[in-house]
Amino acid sequence: AVRFVSCGESDMAVSRYIALFSSCSAEDLLLARSLSPSVEVHTTGCILLSVPESYEETALVKITDSHIGSGRIHFAVASTRTSAFFAARQAPGTRIPPGQEQKHLRPYPLELLQHWDEEIGTDYLETLFRWGIRRFGELSDLPPQQLVSRLGQQGTFLQRLARGEDVKPLRN
Repeated sequence: AVRFVSCGESDMAVSRYIALFSSCSAEDLLLARSLSPSVEVHTTGCILLSVPESYEETALVKITDSHIGSGRIHFAVASTRTSAFFAARQAPGTRIPPGQEQKHLRPYPLELLQHWDEEIGTDYLETLFRWGIRRFGELSDLPPQQLVSRLGQQGTFLQRLARGEDVKPLRN
């Protein structure tokens, strides 16, 4: 049986992003493309797709039905693909309500940022660790100007990821 974890409720009508970690097979990609015209395969193999909020439940049922018995799927849903990506890695099955992305990501470990992009070097994370920063929320709370003055634009990039903000548009 599939169990969906919900973090709250919202009545806002928005597009939702589904992050799907699986074998990234041709079948998974075909399924994603049958559910949405907006599909991106992340460098990690994560499939990200955008669906209307009204279609979210149907899309999730189709995704989980296609993987019954395989035990190889991790997914999450959020209003930003960045948040969906991190939630699928850290807390599969999570559905983050619109506007709650930053709050939901706060307890996530900072090391998770390395899964987003291979170019996020360990040097930046080691610096943040020396400063006592261990969680997304702690990075989110740092004053942006001071972060940029110490880490440059990479600091802003990491902070935006930790806040669950999309740093670039969906690539089809």
